[in-house]
Amino acid sequence: MRGREAIALWFRMLNNMMEYDRFEPFERIAQGDTIIVLYHSSGRAKSIDLPFESDIVRIYTMRDGKIVRVRNYYDTASYVAALRET
Repeated sequence: MRGREAIALWFRMLNNMMEYDRFEPFERIAQGDTIIVLYHSSGRAKSIDLPFESDIVRIYTMRDGKIVRVRNYYDTASYVAALRET
């Protein structure tokens, strides 16, 4: 699956598991058709109410003023720890 459907599914899955209380961009870098945005996020895993905190890097590729590709890089250890039942 690709495109808008894949993005919508990814957000549904993420929102079913995680509740964000903060998702803020703190730096933007642009060069040509590439835009890099650094975010800080925090929240809780919905199932067991454990907190997480992560910086996120998103790299957007633009073409004709539209986003054609997005790559996301997370501190996955923080998310795993919040989702892991202890």
